[in-house]
Amino acid sequence: MSEVKVLPNFISKNDCDVIISFMNSIMSKMVFDGQKGRHIIKFGYDQEFDSHGHSLDILAPIAGYFNDIFYLVENKINEEYNPPPLFLSSFFLSKHVNGGAVPPHADANNDINSHLKYTAMIYLNNSDGSGRLHFPKLDITITPTAGMLVIFPANDEMFMHGVSEISHDRYSMPMWFTEEERYIIA
Repeated sequence: MSEVKVLPNFISKNDCDVIISFMNSIMSKMVFDGQKGRHIIKFGYDQEFDSHGHSLDILAPIAGYFNDIFYLVENKINEEYNPPPLFLSSFFLSKHVNGGAVPPHADANNDINSHLKYTAMIYLNNSDGSGRLHFPKLDITITPTAGMLVIFPANDEMFMHGVSEISHDRYSMPMWFTEEERYIIA
């Protein structure tokens, strides 16, 4: 049985629209990653980027949405995997553009981000069939839909994943959870 959990309609279309509208309102604060074809703003600590990201103050206009989502996601991970206590370590707001793609990668390993235990991805808009999430070692491909939550272990090479080329704007919110309190997002 796969440890990749797919939960359609985890958040409502209205919640997705509110977050997308917010992301578009802060686009000038997002950084464009030309290699992956995405605009991102990151929060929390991520060793890949060797930084702590933005202050959470930028989220103030819709902080309630984010707090509720983080709580729901953490509870769903606990329900599905029954891990030790978890803490949100980092998350991005991401807008992939036409032509964007992400090559297969693991979110954590012994060299980088070894504190990360689970990845959670919420998709905020529907896919036109492009931009699918693929786990090559598991032979699993997921076509994103608005409100869908995908969760999986972050620190296992079996869960290497990538995103196929995107032919439209795709909004998402990847999150990473840890068991180590010192990495709690602040």
